[in-house]
Parts: sequence; C-alpha cells; structure tokens
Amino acid sequence: MGSLVTKNREICVGIVGSAGAYGRWLGQFLQRHLGLQVIGHDPADPQSHSPEALIEQAQVLVFSAPIRVTAGLIQDYVSLAAGRERGQLWMDLTSIKSGPVAAMLSSQAEVVGLHPMSAPPKSPTLKGRPMVVCEARLDTWRPWLQTLLDGLEAQCVRTSPEHHDQVMALVQAMVHAGHLAQAGVLRRYADRVGSLAELFPYRSASFEMDGAMIARILSLNPAIYEDIQFGNPHVPEVLDTLVEELSALRDQVGEGGEAARGAFRQHLLADNKAAIGSDALADGNYRFERIGYLLADLAEPCSLSVHLPLDQPGSLRAMLHVFERHGVSIASLHSLRNPAGEVHFRLGFDTGTDLVALAAAADEVDASGIGRVLDRNVFATDLLARPVTGKLGVADLQRRPATEDDIPALLALREATMRAHMENSGADASPASMRTRLLNGYQHADVLLHEGRIAGLLKLDRSGADYVVMQIQVAPALQGFGLGKALLLDYIEEARSAGKDVTLHVLKANPARGLYERLGFVVEGEDPQEFHMRLTLR
Repeated sequence: MGSLVTKNREICVGIVGSAGAYGRWLGQFLQRHLGLQVIGHDPADPQSHSPEALIEQAQVLVFSAPIRVTAGLIQDYVSLAAGRERGQLWMDLTSIKSGPVAAMLSSQAEVVGLHPMSAPPKSPTLKGRPMVVCEARLDTWRPWLQTLLDGLEAQCVRTSPEHHDQVMALVQAMVHAGHLAQAGVLRRYADRVGSLAELFPYRSASFEMDGAMIARILSLNPAIYEDIQFGNPHVPEVLDTLVEELSALRDQVGEGGEAARGAFRQHLLADNKAAIGSDALADGNYRFERIGYLLADLAEPCSLSVHLPLDQPGSLRAMLHVFERHGVSIASLHSLRNPAGEVHFRLGFDTGTDLVALAAAADEVDASGIGRVLDRNVFATDLLARPVTGKLGVADLQRRPATEDDIPALLALREATMRAHMENSGADASPASMRTRLLNGYQHADVLLHEGRIAGLLKLDRSGADYVVMQIQVAPALQGFGLGKALLLDYIEEARSAGKDVTLHVLKANPARGLYERLGFVVEGEDPQEFHMRLTLR
C-alpha cells in the first residue's frame, strides 16, 4: 500500500456522478495536474463505467451527486463492495456532511468528506477559495490526501461533519434564504418601481452585491439551493431565529416611537456590534471598502481588456511601459478570468483620456505580441458614455436609420449591454459573433440619439406575420429611465393596431425576461441560450 499511495501513475480514481459539474471539474484536475487515471459512472450515461467497475478498478472513490441522494447512493456502493473496499479511500463532495460521512463510515474504506465552498471555478485550481475537510477515518491515505489538497491550492478548514452542518445552516442556508426573500420582495415591487435591472442605476455597493448574489443563485442549478435548505436538519432553527430578528425590526419600525428607536439602537446595533468585536468590525469594514472600490472600477466605461500569456514573465511590466510611452495613465488595473477560463487584465482610464494615444498604445500591445486587446469599444467616441441626470423620456430621443458608419459605436453598445448576459447564457460572445448578431436584420435597425450621441438601438422587424423585436438596447448612461419599457410599449401598441402578435428571443441570463413577462409575453419555446416569447394581441 505504501507504493500505491505515493505513485500517482498506479492510482485510479472513480467518480460517482462523473457528469455532474464538480465531478467533471475534479476529474479534469486529477488527470491534468496529478496525472491520475480517472474513470466515472453516471446513471444517465450508458457508456460510462459501471458501479462494479469502479469498485474493482479504483483505489479512490469520490461521490459527487445531488445532496438528497448521496447518502443512499453511498449505501448502495457499501452493499455492492461487500468488504472489497478495504484499503480504499472514499470521499464525497456534497454541501451536507453528516449523512454522507456516516454512510461512508459504514464501509471498510478510509473516509474523508470534502465541501468546496464555491461552484466549480473556471480556473484550474481552487486557489483563494475555502474548502471544508472532514477527516472521519484516515490513516494510510493521509499523505496522498495532503498531496491532493496541496495541488488544489484551496484554503482548507478541518472540522467534524456535525459542526460543518451547523455552520452551513448559517453560512449557506441563512444567506441564501435572505437573498431569495429579497428576490421575492423585488418581484412584488417591480410593477411599482421597476425590475432589478431598472433599479441598478440607483445602486449602493451593498445593493449591487446583493443583486449579484440573487442573480447567481437563480442562474445555477435550483436543486442545489433546494437541498441546502431542506437537507440540513439545523436549518429550521436558524430560519426561525432569522424570522424572529426581522419580526422584531418590523415591530420596532411599525411602532415608530422613541422607545422603539432605542430598542433598535440597542438590540440590532449596539448588541451586535459588541458581539462581533472591534477587530472583526475593522477588518470587515476595510474589506467592504475594497469591494466598493473594485465595483466602481469595474463600472468605469473607459476601459480595455487585455489577455496576457501566463508563460511570459515580465509581460505585464512590458504592457504597462507601452501605455507609459504613449502618455496614457492607467486609473485602475484588475485581473480576472472570463467564462472560458482565460486570465485577462482589465485596465480602466479616466474619462478625459486621449483616445488617439490610447488607440496607438492598444495597437502596439497587439502588434508587439505582448498581449491581445480583446475589445476596442472605448474608441467609439460617438457612443453616449456620460451618465445623464434629471428626467428623460422617449420624446427626448431622436431616431434615424442605422448606417454602416454606425457599426463601431453599435458594436460598443452591444458590448456594454449584452456581453455579460451572453456569457452567462453560454452564448458565443466573440467579436465575430457580436458583429454577426448586430448585422443580422440590419436593414430594420434605427439608432437612438441623445444630444447628437448614439444612445441606443432599435431593431424591429414588421415584415412578417408577427411584429418581431430583434433588439432593443439602451446605453448604460441612459438606463434607469424606463426607456426600454416605453419603447417596447409603443411597439406593442403599433402591433395591436396592425392586428399582429409580437415575438422576441431573450437570453436566458437576461433579467429583461421579467419585464417581458409583466407585459404579457409568454415562453413558447427555447434553445440552449434563449427563450422564445410571444405576446398574443389578435
């Protein structure tokens, strides 16, 4: 056994649930970074290995299945193995630990429960992300497990299964419940004040982060969030406590007198402040300040994204020298990964930056091979960029047919308004795809102007049996005035007068779907990236 756990080439890892997101990610990691043989079984894939093959061939067995079925699935493997698992290492990857770990302990294998505290990343490792480790029965496989954890680069927290589940009732279930409740409140107030997207221009840093969390939860597998609430026995008590705290606040605000204000100050402010402690408060406040600056930088419209190869030391320094030589000052610099897993650097510039000098610097970065400039939307100087204050309505916009000269600015508009929705929906967001989508039906396109600058795009096709909404895009500087809704309502009335229905396609990750549904559109079909919707008017 000593040589077995020290030579990766001799170890075979079997993944139960290999088609699941984390099972698939971990399998790729084990093959690419540790050089292990990986086999897998998934009930939906008849070509995958059988459970018997996993028992016979694998020395390490990893269970990566939905929370609600994991413990029962492990028991099935215990019965199937019937003692043959002695000397093996069994692990699971679920968000609940007590049940799965107890099931694995009924086997004769060594047992470790793992819980990565994030969805499968686009990056090759879990660097910078926490992972809980429950070493329930571990001896011979301890050095090999440490090699695995070192390779994953996660920030490991070791605890017991019971303590893990108690903590997850707070860290996961309570937090998710709060955001789901916020989503429900926003949904019920949307007819009065607008959708989440329409509220975004009014954002504070806290609201922006909460909105991002709501979108994240609703974008991923709903079964995960259901099981986190219903599969953890500690959750009901935590939710009861949360309801008690919110009810007390509601009663205090409803009463409204000085006594109620005093109770609020004492119970929700002073008592909580004392419980958290001055050091944790200072650290958390500083962390929030940093997040606020980051969010502000990422909202800066004057920016470039540049891909730098990771295998060229000094490439970042060389790129910065290019901008320095052209007299361009960089206001912010952040690295990030796109959905494909590539590392990009996002450079922010002050609004008054010389765009001619910036374009020359970007050209040199491309031509020199230092890096690859991923977008050039900042150079579309005819696109409205500065936020507009005061009141604004459709009557304040001018409209004219789109021309070939408008294409650069309209590509920049598409980049600013659609890229995130396309990437989150799994749609192709490459420059070629962006251009193809813009030019599709371009004969139906009108540009919207505000004070001589392009502020939006309308692409409305009236030529067929239905009136089709191909594109309605409003520049970020003009969002929050309800212009998109008003333009759509005008088109709907036009279609009603013509006796036509209105149809459209909306990306699955685009929150505009909520607006369409409130206006009466219903989903009549879908493809991998989009819902197909119809408003029946005839």
